Amino acid sequence: MYIRFLSLSLLLTTVTSAISAERFQMNFELTQNGKILKWGRTIVTTKPHTLSKGLKSSYLKLSCRTQESGKIQKSLASVDLFAGMHITHQIIGDKVELKVIKITVQPRLKEIRALTKNDCKDMSPIITSTTHSYSLPSEKGINESRAFGEGMIFRASLR
Repeated sequence: MYIRFLSLSLLLTTVTSAISAERFQMNFELTQNGKILKWGRTIVTTKPHTLSKGLKSSYLKLSCRTQESGKIQKSLASVDLFAGMHITHQIIGDKVELKVIKITVQPRLKEIRALTKNDCKDMSPIITSTTHSYSLPSEKGINESRAFGEGMIFRASLR
């Protein structure tokens, strides 16, 4: 009876440590000039996962067409775009692989409204994307800072 209990507890301890070794809590922040732009935390496992931090918003788009009569036809539409961060993470071997994407959207509403009645040119929101890939050792207690884009720092810590 005692041997069964001992072997069962040893088995549970081994399984628990194996499961916990394949999971980390990652805290992250993206800073620029000491100001935090984005931050968060997620669980990193051997399965790939993407965390999205941001908003999907509607932006105005102007399209121009010339009709057969020579008259210019303006067409306004709204487009839904995501602005924020995507972080794809996964444990591969003894490394935590990260792919960080920061997306900014610059609206063109003021420029569209500034056009006169007879002026027309195609205008869409300006999308800027910055992408970096990082590889961190898969060990608890890791706290690393890496350069991201121009003047930004991406910090990640594993617990």
